[in-house]
Amino acid sequence: MPEPATASAPITCRRCGEIYHHQGPNLLRACPHCGAAPVPLRHHLRHNGLAAVLAVLAAVVLVCGMVTPFISMTKLGISRIYSLVGGILELFHSGNTFIAVILLTFSVIFPFVKLAMLLAATSGIMPLSQDARRVLHRIALFTGKYSLLDLLVVAVMIVLVKFGPIADVEARSGTILFGVAVLLSMAAGFCVNVDQMSEDEAMEEVAPSATTTRRSRIYLKLLWLLLGLGILAPGLWYQYNVPPGGTVDAIKLSTKQGMVGQAAEAVANVDPTTPDLYLMIFTTAGETRLPTFKDTPVGNGLTWNLPKVLSILDMQRIEVWDHHSILSDKQLDRLTLDNWSVDGQRFHIDLLGHPNAPPKWALPVIAVGATLSILAFLKFVWDQVI
Repeated sequence: MPEPATASAPITCRRCGEIYHHQGPNLLRACPHCGAAPVPLRHHLRHNGLAAVLAVLAAVVLVCGMVTPFISMTKLGISRIYSLVGGILELFHSGNTFIAVILLTFSVIFPFVKLAMLLAATSGIMPLSQDARRVLHRIALFTGKYSLLDLLVVAVMIVLVKFGPIADVEARSGTILFGVAVLLSMAAGFCVNVDQMSEDEAMEEVAPSATTTRRSRIYLKLLWLLLGLGILAPGLWYQYNVPPGGTVDAIKLSTKQGMVGQAAEAVANVDPTTPDLYLMIFTTAGETRLPTFKDTPVGNGLTWNLPKVLSILDMQRIEVWDHHSILSDKQLDRLTLDNWSVDGQRFHIDLLGHPNAPPKWALPVIAVGATLSILAFLKFVWDQVI
């Protein structure tokens, strides 16, 4: 005959206070009276190894969020993209020192200080007492309240500028990464279990030599991670913080797409003669007239090669003229340049050349830095959690 199952130890429910004996599998144990688990799930998550891993992951995401595009500002058709660090530097250069210092303090310094204190409080990197670890944990939680300041500033800017018809502000990928880093740092602070350090201190008294070896290995892993982040950050910076501009060596003119362009072309077809088109380019240095295409229809487009390469930032507008031998020349369209492709009333202009691009070494540097950071982080996770 099968032996009767042994009764488990009596359990006092933490919610209703009733005493019960657990029967059945250990999966999803609960009080039969109110359904409360014997131990809250949040207590299982309070582990210093998990807190240290989340803090390191938050540091990696934070670095990526600071050097990738944070916001984009469009004014009168001209777009500028800023990273968090690039925006702070721009504030310094424009004379807004007070605002730059505020953002630098609460958006750059505080998050890294908080993560450093969490790592010091949850790992054996520094020989700290139990009280010192508690103090670091409290300070990290206090400073973490101000890490969302720049996200609040971006949200206010987007809401205010969205109502303006001239300018527009949009959040980019850096804002999302920064928000994820803040959430990871908050989760790391929640997972800290300072009471667990008392057991580690007892182990240090029993085997100080083993503790010393472990501490040096932690330093080495974090140094490898810092090296990977040091390689990754410049690659991301130069890849995504490309200054606007470029060089133009040719201009292509075509008929404007849509109803307006088609109507203008239909009216022009009524005229039996073909216009002799030429372009006038107006730059900061003066004006330049390009050669005339005599009796040449626009068709799929007319292309003028520039006599010399021009910077797109120096080009202001382009005028389309019809040359007449007897009568005065007639202006057909006027296009103000704010991008590489511009639509006028009748024509469409494409500037042909070489826009500013990130350096070719940026992507290989990103690959090397990301690989090194991931390997160092996975080794840290393996030692601390698995």
